[in-house]
Amino acid sequence: MRGKYVRAGLAALAAVVTFTAAPAMAAALPHDGADVAKPERHAAIIGGRVVDTERHPVPNATVRLFTEDGRLLQQTHSNNRGLFRFRPVRQGVYIIRAAHDRVGRGHARFNTRGDRHRVLIVLE
Repeated sequence: MRGKYVRAGLAALAAVVTFTAAPAMAAALPHDGADVAKPERHAAIIGGRVVDTERHPVPNATVRLFTEDGRLLQQTHSNNRGLFRFRPVRQGVYIIRAAHDRVGRGHARFNTRGDRHRVLIVLE
């Protein structure tokens, strides 16, 4: 089941946040090596893809998850298809910043509603 799309556009970033309940997304995304247990109640699983301006995947991008007030919660790297995933977090407002030395930087800010979130981050 798919929900609505939320589009956030900035001069240096085009980010699309997709809300979905499809369990296949969680299985397809890498994570930082820790076993991801069943999320606690009111927890959200955040994952997505890092791409360049031509929508090609960006492997080995550093992807960081921050609280709304700027505290670093988690860090991971995108895989060879540009995919990333974080361990479950409580629902709330988060910022994801992604960077790659040769491609650029990008970020997305969003409010988790529901249990799974896919984020597309475009590096410029």
